[in-house]
Amino acid sequence: MIHRMKVESIFALQKAAMEKKPLRQRLDVDVDMIEMPYRHESTYPVTLDELLLVLENLIGTIANPRSSRRQLQFDPVEVPDFNDYFIGLEKIIGQYEELIVTKIRSTGTGSFRMIVSALESIDVVRCFFAILFLARDEKVELEQLEDDITITLVK
Repeated sequence: MIHRMKVESIFALQKAAMEKKPLRQRLDVDVDMIEMPYRHESTYPVTLDELLLVLENLIGTIANPRSSRRQLQFDPVEVPDFNDYFIGLEKIIGQYEELIVTKIRSTGTGSFRMIVSALESIDVVRCFFAILFLARDEKVELEQLEDDITITLVK
């Protein structure tokens, strides 16, 4: 009988939740207001046994809040070797650094627009990062002239 009353109260609360009116304004619901820490909305037909199981689990978690805080169990994951990725990035940037230095070596200076004129957009971005790395390593000096960057080799 208690289970039946509890299930009916859950249905009443669910019906009230589906409506836009707050519960306080409803007069046809004869249920004491209980703060429900759990809400179960089924997307398929539910049997009475399944509802009772959910209700028993709910009562158990309310009665023993510490036991409901189970430790999550994760399978151990192999940590990737990030050095492989860093070496790959350094190698890629190094290739673009060589490209830039090769293009401006004869005159000692060049414009970014001239260097990347025949490249695809992803290669333009990589060249931009490469000139920033070259400037950080003090191999080139950068100067912005209007909407272009002048790159000068440091001797």
